[in-house]
Amino acid sequence: MTTEQEFKLRLIAVIAVAIALGSIIAWSWRGHLASDSSPIADQGSCFLVYRIGEQQLRIQTPDGRTRIFANVTSGDGNIESIGKRNRGPIPPGAYVVLTRDQGQATYDGQNAFVLDPIDGTVGNDRVDGGERELGGGRSAFRIHGGQTTEGCLASLQIGEIADLLLGHASTDGFDVYSRPADSGRDDIKRFDLDENGAWHSAPEHGDWELFEQEKRVGLLWVLP
Repeated sequence: MTTEQEFKLRLIAVIAVAIALGSIIAWSWRGHLASDSSPIADQGSCFLVYRIGEQQLRIQTPDGRTRIFANVTSGDGNIESIGKRNRGPIPPGAYVVLTRDQGQATYDGQNAFVLDPIDGTVGNDRVDGGERELGGGRSAFRIHGGQTTEGCLASLQIGEIADLLLGHASTDGFDVYSRPADSGRDDIKRFDLDENGAWHSAPEHGDWELFEQEKRVGLLWVLP
């Protein structure tokens, strides 16, 4: 590895830590505005840490139990390709973990979870801002089963992961809009986003799809 590559990796790590710490604070404050309580401690969500280089997902439940899942893949696993759509691993940073289809097993007959990046826009299922080579503009990250992934977290132990997360789901729900609207779900609710940032139902041509009133199950911190 060249000196330039080492510097680049260290820079990504520093940025990831800064984003995650700031984002956790921002999400907690958003939680206070929404419900006057902490979405992590008070509402009982799990805390997750994923390390790209180690392909390891750590989940801590509110009661202190910890599980570590190995061989959790994300894209090609190469931190230098996080800016490559449909290939690189999930960009480092903080994500809210939500149910997909209210916790129903609708992803190839298994559970899956939506990972909404904590950034300037809540609920648009996309990494906003930032340089493209650091993942800016990438979207639709999930935790799902299997091992093949274009950037999502994939695990053959998705059933055990789902049991942990769904046991600590919030009572309140959050709408998440995802683009492009190509999940293949039955009865997709399509929307358009206007120039003022407002959502409008567009059943025939909308290129955003709605994941409606999904439950928060955790906070994910992605590290290189």
